[in-house]
Amino acid sequence: MYEIFGQNLSRCCTELEELSIVNTGIVRGENTPMYSVGLASALVSTLKRRKDMIRKFDYEVYGRPLLFNRFGVGANTDIIRKTNCDVFSAVLQSTKLEQLCIKCSAGPYRDLVRAATICKAENGSREKKSSSIRDLSILCLETRECNGNYIMHPVGPLLDHFSDCKCLQTLYLTLPKPCWRESQTLEALTNLLTNKPELLRVGLSFSGLDDREGKVLEYLSGILAQLALGSVNIFDFGGLLNVDEARLLKLIQGMEKLGFDVRRNRLHAAIRFQRSERRE
Repeated sequence: MYEIFGQNLSRCCTELEELSIVNTGIVRGENTPMYSVGLASALVSTLKRRKDMIRKFDYEVYGRPLLFNRFGVGANTDIIRKTNCDVFSAVLQSTKLEQLCIKCSAGPYRDLVRAATICKAENGSREKKSSSIRDLSILCLETRECNGNYIMHPVGPLLDHFSDCKCLQTLYLTLPKPCWRESQTLEALTNLLTNKPELLRVGLSFSGLDDREGKVLEYLSGILAQLALGSVNIFDFGGLLNVDEARLLKLIQGMEKLGFDVRRNRLHAAIRFQRSERRE
């Protein structure tokens, strides 16, 4: 069924510009969501053929992988990871994307980061980066599974891939805790946030990162001061634990002086800075 779907989508939808796929659901007899590797594979041909046409791509791929082959049901990790990487590699090479939203669980997220790393390693300075994206969301919805001994690639190459999107207006990131511990992540995030004259909204989730040393809060203080002088109207961040209250209060007071209202949700360790409508 998925093979036929993929063939029809690729051959018949010659003017396809928007594609939204929800690849997750409950399978009878299972207690957790699962996603279809077959459906993911069916998308690859279309994404490659329409890479210069697709303007909007929303993809939700969540849960444990379900792989059917000619011999029944299996769990071939190599096939699963290659399929996910093929999907994400095709997406990363789309040249006309304006809106990109990826919501995924731990496994597909790891494959997304891996696809960006491979793309950069293979193409180097010749890598074709997305430059037309206005709305970008990368949300890992299963961050607990990415902790401990879960092997992951550095997220820097993925964030760098979108650094040339000068028309970026909204950015939302939910990254697993280990990613935020990497020194390259904040550097890549800076490249992604700066020199974006149309940027209006930013949302960051740190997924329960312990910041008792204050490194992330110090970083946020610096980048927020820059963004406040630009066009950003709303900046949300959450999931940052054990922050120094004195440093946080100083950050809040500084943003208030720059004309931002502050809302704090202590339960979810979340703070919103929103530009005051009273500001002239």
